Amino acid sequence: MKLPILDNKGTSQGEVEVGFELIENGRGTQAVHDAVVAYNAAQRSGTA
Repeated sequence: MKLPILDNKGTSQGEVEVGFELIENGRGTQAVHDAVVAYNAAQRSGTA
């Protein structure tokens, strides 16, 4: 499942692939939040 990445103005900045198995077990929005946090952390890695 592809989810859009939005900036603070709501403009699409790309997409992130999220495995359906994260959502299908009733985890819902928490699973999406976890995936976004992990993606953002990976984007920051090595930039400090």
